[in-house]
Formats: sequence, C-alpha cells, structure tokens
Amino acid sequence: MHMAHIIFKYAYHLLFLLVIITIAIGTLFYHYVEDMSLVDAYYFSVVTLVTVGYGDIAPKTDFGKIFTTIYVLVGIGIVGGFISTIVSKGANRFSKKVDYHRSSDYHSDDSHSHHHHHS
Repeated sequence: MHMAHIIFKYAYHLLFLLVIITIAIGTLFYHYVEDMSLVDAYYFSVVTLVTVGYGDIAPKTDFGKIFTTIYVLVGIGIVGGFISTIVSKGANRFSKKVDYHRSSDYHSDDSHSHHHHHS
C-alpha cells in the first residue's frame, strides 16, 4: 500500500512535469517555426493541449500543422493519464473501504459455517 502511494506520487509529479515540458516544447516550436510571439505561442500551446482550440490562432505552415496534430495526440495522452491517475487514486481509496467491509462480513460468515461443519 505504502509503495503504491510512493509510485502514485512519483507518477503524479512525472505527469505534471511532462505537461510542463510539452507546453514548453509547443511554445518554443510555435515561436520559432510559426513565428508567433512567445505569449501567442504559449497561449496556443495551452489552448491546443486542453483541446479547446478556439481557432483564433492557427499554425500556417504544413510542418506546424503536422506538429500540432502530434502535439494534441501526445497532449491528450498525458493529460488523460494525469486525470485518470488522480481519478483512480480516488476510486481506489473508495473501493478499498467497500472491499474492507465486504471481506470482513465474508470472513465472519465463513467462520460460522466452519463451526457448523465441526459440530
């Protein structure tokens, strides 16, 4: 249990770091390749990553468009993983409580049935 908590914490930090790295790569890419200002590039990276895609800024070059599709797919994967990690952490905590109650009921029933067999 403790080990899983450490792994989760590590995965959580790692995913958060990946999100930041992805946005940084996107920002630099759009700044240099698409000739956007750093603010526009950063804005576009975040908006694209969160898949809102307002469409007020769009890549002009073919390379930029191809990069955007890959960037979005990778981004969705990272953000999805990030969210599912948080959600499964919460779900695990909930299901463990339920399982605990279930298994204790099961064990008490079990011990009764054993007594009957012995008598």
